[in-house]
Amino acid sequence: MFKVKDILGLIKSRQQIIADESQKRQKIRQQFSTKILFESVNGDTK
Repeated sequence: MFKVKDILGLIKSRQQIIADESQKRQKIRQQFSTKILFESVNGDTK
């Protein structure tokens, strides 16, 4: 049988994993958008 503490621990770790994933996605999206921004700026100056 699961103890309440075990279940809470599982829920917490799952939420932590989801939070980490969303942070990773945000970072990738930021890097991608800044890359596009730089490319468009560089394209205009040529």
